[in-house]
This record gives sequence, structure tokens and C-alpha cells, in this order.
Amino acid sequence: MAEARQITGDLAYRERIALEPGAEIVVELRDETGALVAEFRADAGDRQVPLPFALAAPEGALTLRGGLLVGGVPVWASEPVAVPAGSGDAALGTVGLRRVVPMGFATTFRCGEAEVEVGILGRGARLRIGGTYVDLAPAIGASGARFEAPDDPGTWAWSKGNAMTVSFRGAELPPCLAALERNLAAFLAHGTEPFWTLRVENGEATFGPMDGAPVSGPVGAPEIVDGARRYAVGGTGLAFTVADAIARDAMTGMPYPATVTVATAEGTLSGAGGDPEALLRGVVWRAEDLGGRGIPDGAEVTLVFRDGRASGRSGCNRYTGGYGVSGEGLSFGQMAATRMACPEALMTLERDYLAALSRVSRFDIDATGALVLIAGDQPVVLLRH
Repeated sequence: MAEARQITGDLAYRERIALEPGAEIVVELRDETGALVAEFRADAGDRQVPLPFALAAPEGALTLRGGLLVGGVPVWASEPVAVPAGSGDAALGTVGLRRVVPMGFATTFRCGEAEVEVGILGRGARLRIGGTYVDLAPAIGASGARFEAPDDPGTWAWSKGNAMTVSFRGAELPPCLAALERNLAAFLAHGTEPFWTLRVENGEATFGPMDGAPVSGPVGAPEIVDGARRYAVGGTGLAFTVADAIARDAMTGMPYPATVTVATAEGTLSGAGGDPEALLRGVVWRAEDLGGRGIPDGAEVTLVFRDGRASGRSGCNRYTGGYGVSGEGLSFGQMAATRMACPEALMTLERDYLAALSRVSRFDIDATGALVLIAGDQPVVLLRH
């Protein structure tokens, strides 16, 4: 970056605890939209805190977050730190870290432009890419922990310390890095009929029933039950189970990446959890059908979701524009496109596709992992990755 400035500081915690061997230093800088604009990564080696960092960053207002990973999982992390806008260098001094309580949820990794989740389940693992879930079994590896799909040797995940390598359907992804911010976000779940909420963050769970006061308590390591993670909430008599399987909001139909049940003294409540946008991010979606008419042979229609921006090819030109995911659904803003001329069939395809995006009000993931864009109650685009 020609106009880059230097952001420097160090990470430290107050506790008199030695840093675990094999720790990785990670510092992320994000802009006002939440997009990752700079990142610092280094092996801690045999060093102890304070641990210095330096990043080249753009001029806008930024937010910095630092952490220390062991085995690809955050064990120490800072709160977000505001970095003021300006062109001058910024020395932040010591950025304080707090201990992170591991929850045993799936870990989110960035593999180049791809985003994947890998979660350990007993002796095996479960991989999620977009809306596709794959169960993996232990496999032989020279080192680290390797897991492979029993019916597809081209799909596997191989963990070595803080590094993860993933192959999906025979295509090996770029080296994977644990995403700090994504793995520190609170896990949220909810249900309807009756309405309830659940928030899990840094070893504490808070359950909000439809009637009565919220109940909070500590949460320890999960018990694996029928391929799902079951957590007891200490001192409350509550327990909740998180399964890596798509659940849908009973009122809106919005898909969520986890099925959640909460066991209370009165009975068991069912609902959905996780971030719906995670089902969209990190893959290249390729259109297979537009309004029931298919896609012409040789035409390329793609869609990528990243940091609040949608982009891809629309049959002839490249396009980009904003999108938004809310509790009610999915919507796209006005798309800007290049102005290359193509044969009339491709120009018609492009007009129809961009018009379909403008009408989209929600989305779903079907049983095969395909993305279905819906306008009202009508599917308008079907895409796969």
C-alpha cells in the first residue's frame, strides 16, 4: 500500500502464566465495514509476553484485535481497540489480553478466499464449506491429526499445530489460517413457540426464557452425544446441545448453520443457532438455474459474498454491489457492472440475472447444499459451489 502507515504495539497479559509452547501471535485490523485490511502473524517460539507486532495499514478509522492461538484455537485475546483515522504512524503500546475459555465449537479458518469450519466430534471431525457438511473419520498422517471423508478420499482436513490444510472434492485449498475475530464471536441461538434466546461467550451461557428472568452459568467442555455437542450450564440445571446441521427459523424460514436444543426443567426447546451469513461466505457459488430456464452452455454466472459485498460474473460482465443479511432474510443493493458487449444471449442472461438479484428477499440451502435465492415465495436462482 503506497499510503500505508505503521501500526505497532505489543500483546501482553497480567497473569503470571507461561505461554504454552507452539503459540502463534495474530493481530487483525478491520475497517469500518468489518473487512479485514491487514494482518500480522508470527510464531511466538520460546518468547513470553510482551510480544511485539507491526502492521502496514491504510489511513481510515480501524479496529484492531490481537490474540494468541494454540492448536489453531484462541487461548488469549484482546477486546477490540480503536485505531484513529489519519496518515501518521500509530504506536498503541501494550494491548491487554484476557484468557479465552475454549468451548469446543467448530473452528473457522480462512483458506485463501475460502472460509471453512472444522469441528472435532469424538474421534472424528465435521467439515462445513458453505451449506455443505461432511463427516470425516480419522486417517493415517505422517504427523498431526488427519481426517478423511470415508466415501470421498479427496475430501480431508489435516491439522498440524496451528496450521490446517483442507481438500474438498479433490481440490486442495490454500493453506488455512484460523480466523481470530470469527472464533471469538459469541454463539447466539433462539427459538420460537415459545420464544427463547441463548448466548454463549467465553465460558458463560445466558438463557433467556419467554417468561421469567435470564439464567446464566459457566459452561465447560462438551460431551459428545449422537454426533452433537452437549453442554451443561453449571448451577442452573440447564443443558443445551449444538448439532452441526442446518436449522430454519420457524417464523421466517431463515437457515442457520446449527440445530440447537435446550433442556429445561419444563421440557426440551428446539431452535436454531450460529450466523446465517456463514452459510453464504467463503465459496464461489455458480448458477445452475435462473427462473427455471437453466443456464446456457458455456455461460459463467457466479456469486461471492465477502465483507458485505457481493461480486462475480453475470454471464457477460463482472459485477459488484452491497448485500445485507437480517433476521428476516437476504437483500442485494444496486449492482455496478463492467460494460463489455457480448452476444445477445449472454446479454439477456445478464439482464435477467441482475434483475433476479434485485428482487431477492431471502435464501435457503437445500438438501444437496445448493443455495436457493428466493423472491417472495418463488425460487429465482439456484447456485452450487
